[in-house]
Amino acid sequence: MSLPTGPSVTFLFTDIEGSTRLERAVGSAAWAGIVARHDDLLRAAIEAHGGVVVKTEGDSFFAAFGDGDASVRAAVAAQRAIAAEPWPEEAAVRVRMGLHTGEGRLRQASSTEDREDYVGIDVNYAARIAAAANGGQVVASEALRATLTSASDDPEVTVVDEGLRAVKDFDEPARLHRIVVAGAADDERHLRTADPPSNLPGDVTALVGRDEEIDRLVELAQTTRIVTFTGPGGSGKTRLALGVARRLADRFPHGTWFVDLAGLRDPGLLEAAIASTIGTRESPQLAIAEVLRLHLRDRSMLLVIDNLEQLLPDAADVIAALVRAAPHLHVLVTSRELMRIGGERGYAVPPLGVDAGAALFEDRARAHRPDLNLTDETRAAIRTISTRLAGLPLAIELAAARVRTLSPSAILDRLGQTLDLGGGSRDLPERQRTLRGAITWSHDLLNESERRLFRRLAVFAGGWTAAAAAAVTDAAGDLGLDLTEGLESLADKSLVRIEPADGTTGHDDEVRFGIHPLLREYALEQLGEQGERAGLEGRHAEVMATIGSTAGDGILGSSGDASMHVLDREADNLRIAARWFLDHDEPAGGLRLVGATWRWFQQRGRLREGRALIAELLGHPGATDPRARIAGLTAA
Repeated sequence: MSLPTGPSVTFLFTDIEGSTRLERAVGSAAWAGIVARHDDLLRAAIEAHGGVVVKTEGDSFFAAFGDGDASVRAAVAAQRAIAAEPWPEEAAVRVRMGLHTGEGRLRQASSTEDREDYVGIDVNYAARIAAAANGGQVVASEALRATLTSASDDPEVTVVDEGLRAVKDFDEPARLHRIVVAGAADDERHLRTADPPSNLPGDVTALVGRDEEIDRLVELAQTTRIVTFTGPGGSGKTRLALGVARRLADRFPHGTWFVDLAGLRDPGLLEAAIASTIGTRESPQLAIAEVLRLHLRDRSMLLVIDNLEQLLPDAADVIAALVRAAPHLHVLVTSRELMRIGGERGYAVPPLGVDAGAALFEDRARAHRPDLNLTDETRAAIRTISTRLAGLPLAIELAAARVRTLSPSAILDRLGQTLDLGGGSRDLPERQRTLRGAITWSHDLLNESERRLFRRLAVFAGGWTAAAAAAVTDAAGDLGLDLTEGLESLADKSLVRIEPADGTTGHDDEVRFGIHPLLREYALEQLGEQGERAGLEGRHAEVMATIGSTAGDGILGSSGDASMHVLDREADNLRIAARWFLDHDEPAGGLRLVGATWRWFQQRGRLREGRALIAELLGHPGATDPRARIAGLTAA
């Protein structure tokens, strides 16, 4: 029988699940007989329903049908025959199947001996759909389901919508269906589709005491397209939003994306920041707002937008416009205040209860001291600490980090003596005064060299490497301690964090460190009080200009990907460095920096930001250095 051709050919791919394991269980000789019987059953079902076996390989079949209904009846008959066959107990055969309707285009034969075969994207797509099935499942594309008329008349056959799924090697998710055959193809395991894209940061520590909240918020976020998590700094807004996003990730086939705005101060760059995060490029013909809306319009996506408060109220209009333009977009926002836009549901993140706060303390304490002995006395002290710190997660974590040198009872005594001393302005809300007091207490327990390092690290935005920290914080050799040991000590005390590798870049990165935004604010205050801020920020700008220029010069070389990755990591640092050059009337430094990195701005979809920055630098009255102007004009 000749192979069907034309715009509506249905392709069937099948293979046996776990065939290597089954062969090992029964031996090669017995397995050959099992595969032969499997082949007979498949071939009979295919040919009985008008299909043509295109080719077989090992235990896999590739067949084609001129009629979609017939292809489904063949798959149903095959699964029933396989389920009814008395296979050996240790080698029960389960077959996975994929069906897709598309263009049947034959390969041009290179000789008279070549067998006819199909070519084209639809054949590849059908094979990928089959790979998404588990043994005992029949998975079909939306294109096939749309052609069906009578194939599902069988009362024991149902078609289950599996929703939009990311299929390996195909950029756009597509709707898949599972054809369930009672007693045969009725396996309910999750399809083996590719995970939707995501850049959610990895969890270094467990999210403690929020399980019931996450359950409620997951339901809310599915029915409400904008949920804003509000609360003072240190209340756990970001961790809670990320916990909800992870639970929802498989419901958004076009991805779940984390947009960190901690280093952004210009609301006009919000759309560019979102576009850059999700991989959308600016267009010379369209404004970034229009490009972003067009990209999101037909996509099912979840955005987690973190630290929005400093961009309000302008940012609220941007979020509202995106949600109106993209009916399948959901947004989780963390902010100290609501956006107050239509469709927004606010969630005021509550402090942890006493039990949950105590559990958080114990979890973090054991990370620092695994042999911690928790007696009734220490547990009582921990519960009191939780109460004393008003259930604020950040404050509790700072206290727990002290168990390496202090017992919980001693920590409680110290809190009782010092917490109110650093409480800040008396007109602050109680929870904010408590948090400031906890930070002050933790800071005051550092030795002088550690304090010096802690406050100097505040000039970094978006994290740093040990090498960059050394160049900025110890340029004069007056730090008074080994930098690596100092960073490790601050990490042990939860005042800085060691950033988890994202695992997505393929680059073997240096260890990178970061700091909570509130701790950075506090450290900047200390830096100003010591009269060091101006000098350290200038040194930071110079170091980041060197890093940016070196990476920018390498973009066109053999290490281009690595250079782009360096610039991705240092984006916030580079931004504040360029701003420092402007604010301190040294535009030549900024011009050299942007002149070296303009390709990064271009390739990462940051055209608007780059153009605005270069225009401001070139327009500065001090921008007279000829070499710097040439670099700037080239970038422009």
